Amino acid sequence: MKKDRFFIDNVVMGILLVFAIGVGIYFRATVKDCGLVKVNHVDDIKPGMVTLEYAIDKDEYFGADGISNAINELEQAPVIAIAKATGNLNLTRGTYGQEIMIEKVIRGENEISQGDTAWIYQYYGLEEMDGKILFRNCLNIMNPATEYLVFLQSSPLNPYQKEQVYTLMNGTFGYVRLDGVETKNLPMFERVDFVELKDYEFFAVSEKVTTELNEARKTILEKYAT
Repeated sequence: MKKDRFFIDNVVMGILLVFAIGVGIYFRATVKDCGLVKVNHVDDIKPGMVTLEYAIDKDEYFGADGISNAINELEQAPVIAIAKATGNLNLTRGTYGQEIMIEKVIRGENEISQGDTAWIYQYYGLEEMDGKILFRNCLNIMNPATEYLVFLQSSPLNPYQKEQVYTLMNGTFGYVRLDGVETKNLPMFERVDFVELKDYEFFAVSEKVTTELNEARKTILEKYAT
């Protein structure tokens, strides 16, 4: 029964995601461009072009057991792999996709293989708002210079399309850098230049949350990447 429910939830999620991507493509084709149409790769993001809109600013952001629950949720991921981002982006209104190359499969060999390329989509990313380009997520875009541990669930439409599409198991720890670099706490900010934040894995302006997220990432790497 649980497996049937899990399948139904994935189908619904896949349909909603495809719908959101389609709507986003329409809006991107029809709205006035502020430079976002030309962004197809992370290197297309230039200084002064994009500003950060969101960062976690409250210790209570995750709730009493939020971080622990998010970590535990990763155990349900159908696909766990080591991957690198190619830097290619597919931006729409409300969603954005990142292309990855699979370097090693830890779980999910029946769904994906070493050497495969795939797209991972998330809600909220680079968006044009009021004539400006904002990054509207607390999880940064993947840095092509480093490897990541990724936790994915596949689109139910994958058997019927050429490109493999996945979503993150959760928006907090859907991918974790393998190089062990700790993310610094951001100072209180007003629209930080996004280019200056490429070495940040996530965005928080709470010392407590920053410390907890860095520690949680160490725990995840110890469990799944050693």
